[in-house]
Amino acid sequence: MSESGKLELFLIAGADPRQVHSELSKITGMPLLPAAFSLGYHYSKWDNEISASKVISWNNDFIKHNIPVDSFWLDIGHTDSFKYFEFDPVRFSDKDLEKMK
Repeated sequence: MSESGKLELFLIAGADPRQVHSELSKITGMPLLPAAFSLGYHYSKWDNEISASKVISWNNDFIKHNIPVDSFWLDIGHTDSFKYFEFDPVRFSDKDLEKMK
């Protein structure tokens, strides 16, 4: 499929995959490294009754068992009336959010 209707084709020659990648990166640029935290352990939990105290408790359990965790993923249940990017102010007060940093 071509957006312009003309066949657009790039051939990149190289002696090995490393050289082909090097030549391609001259055209497209080098890919960015992922954020360091994204390479670590992530914990995801569905819980409609989630609260800051539960998240802090889970984190303390990971620490207690010497399991490194880089991210906690909370589903929509932690939000204020299911509004994205807004914590439920009752279950996640500003004071609680400071503790979770």
